Parts: sequence; C-alpha cells; structure tokens
Amino acid sequence: MSASRAITTDFDINYFTDNVSWAPFYEIRVDNLKEPIQLVYKANVSQNTGIDWKQIKLAFSSGNPRRNNNAPQLNPWRVGFLQQRMNSMDMMLQGKSAGVRVENSMESAPSQDMAVVEENQLTTSFVVNTPYDVYSNQKPQAVQLKQYQLPSEYSYFTAPRLDAAAFLIAKVSDWSKYNLLPGNANLIIDNNFAGSSYINPNSTNETLTLSLGRDERIITKRERIDEVGSTSFFGNSQTRTYTYEISVRNTRSETVDIDVKEQFPLSTEKDIEIKLLETSNAKVDKDKGELTWNINLKPGETKKLIVSYSVKHPKGKVVSGM
Repeated sequence: MSASRAITTDFDINYFTDNVSWAPFYEIRVDNLKEPIQLVYKANVSQNTGIDWKQIKLAFSSGNPRRNNNAPQLNPWRVGFLQQRMNSMDMMLQGKSAGVRVENSMESAPSQDMAVVEENQLTTSFVVNTPYDVYSNQKPQAVQLKQYQLPSEYSYFTAPRLDAAAFLIAKVSDWSKYNLLPGNANLIIDNNFAGSSYINPNSTNETLTLSLGRDERIITKRERIDEVGSTSFFGNSQTRTYTYEISVRNTRSETVDIDVKEQFPLSTEKDIEIKLLETSNAKVDKDKGELTWNINLKPGETKKLIVSYSVKHPKGKVVSGM
C-alpha cells in the first residue's frame, strides 16, 4: 500500500486462515405427502483462530482454496505382470471443508431473505444478511441460509435382499436451481424426529432422490422357498436352481405405490452360465443384474413375487459369491 502524501483514512484487512471450516447441514420436514418438502438449508461453521468474531457478516463459499486447481495431464497407461515386491503409493488427501469469507461489518443487506446467493465463474456463495457471533472454540454453530419448498413425488422403495424395510422416497425435479451441496440432514416427519439422512447432489440424474426414513407399516419379507435347492448332473457340468419369494404387505390406511428391487448374480467367468427362470414380469436390467417391480398396494393388501434362476458350472469347481 502506498500514498502520494500523508493522509488519515480507514481501511479493511483481509487475510486467509486454515483455522475455520464449514459444512452444509439440512432439515427436511414432511407434514403431508400431498404437499412439498420443506427444506431448511443451514451451515455449521466453526473456527479456532484465537479471536472471537463479534457481529460479523459471513459468506459461505462452495469453493475450496486448498484444492488442487491444476487440470490433470494424461500419461501413457502401461500394464505388466504383477511383481512380488510391493511398490509404495503416494496418496494425496483433499480437504472437504469449503471456504468461509468473513467481513467485519455491521451493515446488512436489504433483502428479506436469510442469505443472498451469489454465483461467479466457478463457485457459489451464500452471503448471510444477519451478523453473527462465532467464538474461537471449534464448536459448530448453525447458521440458517435458505428455506425452500421442494415440489416432490413421493413413493416407497424396498430392496429386501439388503434390508427388509420399506423406505419413503421423495423425487425432486429441477433440483439444480437450489444450489445444494453434499451434507447430512435431520428428518422431521409429522413433527416427529425420524432420524437422519444424507443429501447427495453430485448426480447427473434429472431427479434428486431423498430417502426420508423407514415406514414400519409396510412389511416386506424375502425367503428361499427351495431350502435344499435342486441340483442336476449332466456330463461335466452341474446346475443348481435358486428360487425366492418376496412378500410385500400394506398395513397403512391408504393405497401406496412401492418400487421393489431384487438382484440376480452376474457371471465373470465364461464357464459359469446363469439363466433367469422366473421374474414375475419384472423389468430386467441384465447389465446391472437387477429386477424392478412397481406395484400398487391397497390397504391391507399383500402381493407376492417369485424370482428363480439357475447357475451352471463345471463339476468340481465352487462358485464364490453365492
């Protein structure tokens, strides 16, 4: 800083510190499945600079000043036989906390919103209108940024091979306009705390899927109905058949739609042959090994689905992963 003559003036000092971080945090409220989701967008900020911040304006940025900003360069990709000795590997860890900009000012923006969204070429910032005190104790402090009404389509989802529960799912269209970042979320369903979930907007899908918790009033069950299994021997190969029954029952007082997913194994060896024998009219994804049903259940109704497949392989070999 220089001046052509001696003057008395005020000036601001801006500096960068590693001793401050923030993380997105959400509160998801659902009071009625016919109404939009109420999403409260918050920031948990903490600092350990040794200086208590008094009545400061905060701006939360999605950028990370410590991240490597150099575009990668491709080198020839060479392969060879695995050597017996172990080679060392260098790993570089990138920080997850984004930037926090602090302005020591008592003035607040005239907007009535909790925070103003500012977008530049590479990042998005939330400039908070209300000054805050943030103490140098490393304890996270919640700062409310935005509140949205998210038009959503509600449905249920279950994958009983992994978890015998039905999950309430909300699908949000045109979600990119909300400037969401990955973060944990508290679920408030019918004014009751229903646990926690996670919002992951790092997706190329047109809809954002939010998991809103388990509904114990939808009962699912998956069981093997040929407990011993059937084995046949022909020539140098043997075939084993696996059959499962999936039951879904609705004990709610209203009709529900539920997506049911099941898996069948995929072969990684040319000598292992897998055939689907029964799918109960499921939508089949042969690349992922998934079966999908969308079923409508009236109050008190139970529906059953049958899945059956065979696995053929050479005698004397054991198939892993079954």
